Amino acid sequence: DEELAFKQKEKEIQAYTRKVKKLFLAMDASGDGNINLQEFSKLVESPKLKFWMDQLELEYFDLLSLFEFLDNGDGEITLMEFIDGASRLRGGAKALDVWRLETKLEVLFEEVINRLAL
Repeated sequence: DEELAFKQKEKEIQAYTRKVKKLFLAMDASGDGNINLQEFSKLVESPKLKFWMDQLELEYFDLLSLFEFLDNGDGEITLMEFIDGASRLRGGAKALDVWRLETKLEVLFEEVINRLAL
């Protein structure tokens, strides 16, 4: 039944969001509602991270890329940025890989434009 499947999916999303929020609160050592790179780095050094990442079906390859992927550019990750980013990364690092490629293409494109302007 379509309605039942929809309700089940909603419940799964809500449960996942609760888990992500719990991880966020654990990372937010200052309790200010944001995670900065220093707070983020401390958790990455902890053995708990692998457990949490497995629980949330997330993968990551390097700290700085993951932080930049989650951050909107202001140097801190809010709860909503964290939830949105975790959802995009769920089930594999495909979204992070695409983001890395896009970032590298932007840099290469700028270099090409600069060289053509000379």
